[in-house]
Amino acid sequence: MAPMLTLFCLVIDNQKVPIGNAFKIQIRSDRDTSDLRKVIKNEMAPRLNHLAASELNILKLSTDPPINTASKNIFDEIKAIDFSSTNVQDLPSAEELFQHWENSPDRRHLHIIVQVPSVERPEKRRKIDDNQEWDDDAFFEAAKYLHSTIWNTSFDERVKTHYVPELRKSFKYLTTDSLSKLRLKDLDFMETVLMIRQEYDDALNVIKEISLNRETSRIGGIIITGQPGIGKTCFLFYLLLLRLSSGQPTAFQKRPTYYLLFTDSGVERHILESGALPVGTLALSDSNAQVEKPCNGFLYASNRGTAFVVQTTSPKADRWTGWEKYHNGFLYVMECFSWDEMHVLGTLLNLSVETLKNNYEKWGPSARTLIKMIRTPSFLEKHEGFVKRIADDFANDFRGYTKDINAMGACHRLIAIHPSGTSLEKRGVPIGEIATEHLNNLVLDARGGRTVEKQLEFYNLISSHKHFRGSAGFMFEMFVYASLSSKGHSTGEGLVCTAVHSNSPSLTIPVCGGWSPFTSNPEDVGDHETPFCLKPDAQNFPTADAIICTNEHVITIQATIADTHSAKVTGFYQVFDGLPPKYRNNRTWCHVFVTDKGGTAKNLRDQWRRKPITRLSVEGGENNLVVHFYSCVLNPAQDD
Repeated sequence: MAPMLTLFCLVIDNQKVPIGNAFKIQIRSDRDTSDLRKVIKNEMAPRLNHLAASELNILKLSTDPPINTASKNIFDEIKAIDFSSTNVQDLPSAEELFQHWENSPDRRHLHIIVQVPSVERPEKRRKIDDNQEWDDDAFFEAAKYLHSTIWNTSFDERVKTHYVPELRKSFKYLTTDSLSKLRLKDLDFMETVLMIRQEYDDALNVIKEISLNRETSRIGGIIITGQPGIGKTCFLFYLLLLRLSSGQPTAFQKRPTYYLLFTDSGVERHILESGALPVGTLALSDSNAQVEKPCNGFLYASNRGTAFVVQTTSPKADRWTGWEKYHNGFLYVMECFSWDEMHVLGTLLNLSVETLKNNYEKWGPSARTLIKMIRTPSFLEKHEGFVKRIADDFANDFRGYTKDINAMGACHRLIAIHPSGTSLEKRGVPIGEIATEHLNNLVLDARGGRTVEKQLEFYNLISSHKHFRGSAGFMFEMFVYASLSSKGHSTGEGLVCTAVHSNSPSLTIPVCGGWSPFTSNPEDVGDHETPFCLKPDAQNFPTADAIICTNEHVITIQATIADTHSAKVTGFYQVFDGLPPKYRNNRTWCHVFVTDKGGTAKNLRDQWRRKPITRLSVEGGENNLVVHFYSCVLNPAQDD
């Protein structure tokens, strides 16, 4: 489990006057600062009941000498602290605590000061008239400027295009200069580039479809969720800019005390309870440490049919459950960054693409995390230590840790969350998978090792979880690699296969000594004693997860847990062209679907029994090389 932190806190008002005595709290290091605020508020109940947890300002003390909690002069010492000095650190919203305390600090010292607004909340803050006292005029001024600049103008003229020749794709984005001219930073948009992902346009089309048909669907809004750090807030700002450019009424909630309403007549500030939204309003709400759920005004307007709510949020279920149920909100899981997208974003941000790719393949698809690793080198070391602790929790308490994929918190550093498919129905079902081979190995190490037996034990556990079938597929592939290598196998026995056609020769896959990389260049294969194993690049060789060469056979292997599977003929030609003649000629070619259940193996054989025999035209003859198909069950609990 992530270590528990014991922190000593003192709450003061804006005049540095203490509210009560110093007290102790305990919280896990994988929680974030928004969780810390809630714990502190609960500890101080009922004295802070009039405040939202988001209004608590958390300050980390690192004074030298430190303030002793037993000091008789603690209040005077607090008053003497300069809160603008380097000894006091304002903890950002929604940042994991492990980044500030890896373990519990000295228990004799004061660690946190919590500064709150005046204890008596001004009644006038709840009024809505010309004398309303708002808490941030700069935010409102930026909103008015945005309206005057972009309302009913061409959005496309602001968009730039980045073309990637090797991908033959173009990517749209808003430049740093464009964002600066729109003053979006004053509206809490902290990114320097806004790349318009295809996922954004896909989600936009879904919003249009659902909102236009809401009379029959009765859907009052949509919850855009998914992996943390993949640009959900960026999507909300993209949506805001599109709406304002087309002159459509749009409400925008980013503050805990009011929301903005953009219309033809300008921008207005509304208290959170106000549901006075014109017909056709899109009500945008960004869930964060200050604003957890769409405000009541948005929900009232949704019930009346004048507004459609769009919330962007992390997978934390407490950010959207409740309103989603009672106002018929539709859950929409946004897909993670592909490497192509991450490559382009890194280029636009002038980051090292090579470093970015290494981190992407090692740590997974969270763009925010990957960018921070490059910009803040010290973060990488902290991240690595934290992920190892999470992997230990995940491996040894899998069922307890994954009861609800939407409430897994810090586990997103280990697990990548995806939609279960591309259809609208499947977009509403999240699935998790261990994001990379490196993270998978951390889990296996925490479980007790990477042997076949240990991998099989954990695979059988994870494959039974409805949200982790995708991760089970990845883990099964790792399991197959280990089983075909004597380094991961305890017995060294081969794998007996069942032929699709009765006239195919019998086949047993031998266990090899290890793996060598396989590219499209035969010269890269080198010299080996047979049998030997080759591991292709999955992107370049979609037909083979592994290739085994013996004196009699060339065996291509696909690991799958699905009942049906393709095997493209072009993939066999790629393998043929990539092997030196001495390893490919005068051999029987075999293709084996390795799966985890006898029923799945039978379904795969039935599928390929109905297909024409696969023949390759190679080296001087037409259709002269037959590929024989087989299945193999790699699970002692199952029979082929």
